[in-house]
Amino acid sequence: MSEGRLQLKDLIPALGFSGVAAILGVAGYMGAPDYGEMAVVYPPWMDSNVIVQSIVRSGAQFISPSKLPSVFVIRLSSDQTKQRLSESGALFFVAATGICGPVLRPLLLKE
Repeated sequence: MSEGRLQLKDLIPALGFSGVAAILGVAGYMGAPDYGEMAVVYPPWMDSNVIVQSIVRSGAQFISPSKLPSVFVIRLSSDQTKQRLSESGALFFVAATGICGPVLRPLLLKE
């Protein structure tokens, strides 16, 4: 390294560490609970009608679409239902907060 000049290759370890820390922080914040209300993420190329049908068929309670396409808020009560959702194409589950939260909060459902 030349004296006084900082090059991009010198920053790679710090950038890598910062990226990993950011990913772990977001993953901790967005971690889904074991049961209850959560968001389920499907591949973006899947049709939303097919996704909703698979949610209902799995036994999960459909709550609302989220602010993102292919992400839907559900209520889950068993590991078997989570397994059926994964088998139907669900990629992963996250907390139903922020951008993955429901578009409309149902008035009749109590948490």
